[in-house]
Amino acid sequence: MKKGKLFILSNRLPVTVTKREGRLKILPSSGGLVSAMQGFLQNAGKADTDFQSVNWVGVPGCSKEIWDTIKDDYKEDYKLIPVYIPSKIYDGYYNGMSNSVIWPLFHYFPSYAEYSETAFKLYLQANGLFMESLSPNLSEGDTVWIHDYQLMPLAKMIREKFPNITIGFFLHIPFPSFELFRLLPHPWQDELLHGMLGADLVGFHTIDYATHFLKSLQMKLGLEHDNSILKYNDRLVKVDVFPISIDYEKFRDAYSSPEVVQRRDFYAEQFEGKKIIFSVDRLDYSKNVLGRLKGYERFLLQYPHYKEKVVFILAIVPSRDNIANYIERKKEIDEFIGGFNARAGNIVWKPVIYQYAHLPFEEMIALYSCCNIALITPLRDGMNLVSKEFVATRRDKRGVLVLSEMAGAARELTDAVLINPNDVNGLAEKMYFALEMPEDEQERRMVRMQQRISEYSVSVWAEDFLEQLEKIKKQQSDFEFIFLDQPAREVLKERFLRAKKRLILLDYDGTLVNFAPLP
Repeated sequence: MKKGKLFILSNRLPVTVTKREGRLKILPSSGGLVSAMQGFLQNAGKADTDFQSVNWVGVPGCSKEIWDTIKDDYKEDYKLIPVYIPSKIYDGYYNGMSNSVIWPLFHYFPSYAEYSETAFKLYLQANGLFMESLSPNLSEGDTVWIHDYQLMPLAKMIREKFPNITIGFFLHIPFPSFELFRLLPHPWQDELLHGMLGADLVGFHTIDYATHFLKSLQMKLGLEHDNSILKYNDRLVKVDVFPISIDYEKFRDAYSSPEVVQRRDFYAEQFEGKKIIFSVDRLDYSKNVLGRLKGYERFLLQYPHYKEKVVFILAIVPSRDNIANYIERKKEIDEFIGGFNARAGNIVWKPVIYQYAHLPFEEMIALYSCCNIALITPLRDGMNLVSKEFVATRRDKRGVLVLSEMAGAARELTDAVLINPNDVNGLAEKMYFALEMPEDEQERRMVRMQQRISEYSVSVWAEDFLEQLEKIKKQQSDFEFIFLDQPAREVLKERFLRAKKRLILLDYDGTLVNFAPLP
């Protein structure tokens, strides 16, 4: 028997509206969440026990008039439900509150946070517009899965209108320690925490993030938990850990595609006799691009025999380049690379090959699968799927992953060469260690990492989350009899005061205290 409908909510719909050959077209997006969910979505709704339908709710990135002319061109197994947000509201919600307050604060850059009461109000207003778009499509028995920091207040809004609906919330970025979270104005703290607690299940990438969240609930709201289950507003709310993954088979199989083989052969010829270090990242201060460039420069100073025998291919994907901190960061990177290549390079060799543009999928796989080192050094990262993509592509069992211990993925990929991203000398030494690593050790490390990722692919991640969501919902039903909501309490109190005779029954075990083998 099929369940109700599944609604996935994220800031953007998983599509991009673009103009090709003189006409507008709607194409699949390449964002992290979209890429991660694609494998799950292709199979969702096909089994008899699956959802009746899968629906994705988000901002389309175009006007309603344009959307109405092209929406029927998109042929997928899931329905798209657009949320139209006026540009002024969207700017305050997305560029203001989401990416100029929550993003820097939750990534441990508190000095970058730009607090604005107006932006906070627009953030709540935009979440309300998500609620308005979702409501007409929602029925009892449906499941809502909310994604990420842009929509932290939304679960509470849905819960107030649909008190019995099943709601899950997953945070794709770190949740910070309480010492950082408390920097938010008090009403904002309340709104975000109560918003997340509107869900039945709150998910994080790592146990550290979940622990920080539980600590904030304790310190701010006075809520205690029992094995990560809280009693909140007469409901049970579960907090759990689900490290997101990738479509492992997609990246593994891409290794052998003709386009990838052709590009890989080209790079092998182009850089014959040289070791290749490869990095691909969005433009973001949390990614520490400047730090890894300085580590690479230190490496060449400490190990000068590698000059002209190594090349660092750095691809930066444009992101949020209308926000001041991002504009400044790009300028710093551009200037450093120009100076570095001038100082260390010569007419026939440049230590850094730099591209500021989106990488086509086949190009990225070719670079993943031909490089000697994948260099990933964020100062803070919720998970980091690039590290998992690199591991999945290496069907040759070669190559070394050099990974920041500050990335969520470091908890799983313990066979990577882990580094502290603030330690420039340590990074230089680990780069040398990785380049000198014997092939049999490369293979041992790669095999263990591939086993871990293949066993917990993105489909397993999504199924795990939804299974735990279903379990906590059932647990709520099992324990529902112990709760009295506020209206029931008022009725009980009123009848108690009116009664002329009263019978009071007291119990101990399971009432005043939890059940115990020896009460």
